[in-house]
Amino acid sequence: NSGPTRLYENLDGNARPSLRLKLVGRPPNTSGIGARVRLRAGDVERVDEVRAGSNYVSQDPAEAHFGLGAARQADRIEIRWPSGRAT
Repeated sequence: NSGPTRLYENLDGNARPSLRLKLVGRPPNTSGIGARVRLRAGDVERVDEVRAGSNYVSQDPAEAHFGLGAARQADRIEIRWPSGRAT
């Protein structure tokens, strides 16, 4: 805000695996805004919510993003849609 622009880039050669989920919902909420995504990978469990308009002068992508830690893949993914339905 009124300062120089900065770009941060992760140059860590030992970056851990991650997973991005872009949800496809029914109209009018085709991006699944408000959906809660629960992911289990090994002994790690994480929850993320698909949001929009939650930042000042910026925007999150309409997707859930998870770091998997030492795991190479997700063991379980559960999506709770804004309607309350779970998949």
